[in-house]
Amino acid sequence: MWGTDRFGRDETDRGQAYSLEGFAAAAVVLFALLFAMQSVVITPGTGGAVDRTSQAQIQQETQDALVVAAHSNESDRGNLSVLVHDWADGDIEESMDIDDFEDEYTLGYILETHVAAPSYPNGYEVEFTYLNSSADGDVTTSDQNRSIGSNITDQSAVTASYTIPLFDETEHVPEYDGSSESIHNIVEVRVTVW
Repeated sequence: MWGTDRFGRDETDRGQAYSLEGFAAAAVVLFALLFAMQSVVITPGTGGAVDRTSQAQIQQETQDALVVAAHSNESDRGNLSVLVHDWADGDIEESMDIDDFEDEYTLGYILETHVAAPSYPNGYEVEFTYLNSSADGDVTTSDQNRSIGSNITDQSAVTASYTIPLFDETEHVPEYDGSSESIHNIVEVRVTVW
């Protein structure tokens, strides 16, 4: 039974071929595994360098959210001007609930559905800044007051802003200067997204 085959080869030589084929297959798998382990994909969210294109897109989306909120005519949600007037009148407390912000104001709805959505887990902060005349009248400083949202940012944070004039006297915002009878002060709404 163990003899030679019709080509004159010993039948036990076949085992050596199978062993050689197994070693070659193992080497191919090992090299493929080593190659796969060496290639690492770094995305903007993995702690690598901040992707400037992604940042620019988020900043543009944030600026668009401010513009849309400023020109919104929704009857059930206040536009950006209503938000600023409510803030200036003291109707918005320092720690306004995010759900109330989303329900009552267009900007809150846009930020909650597009920025802080589960599929896009970023945070945001809305700040209100107004002009404040100094004692000597020559220097103008900017006083930051209450904010909405989280105040924790990271290196990928971007900021967009929109200014709203206040025409009426308000409790929490002083008059900027007496030169303009129609404008009481100017409030900058600054949104930081990360």
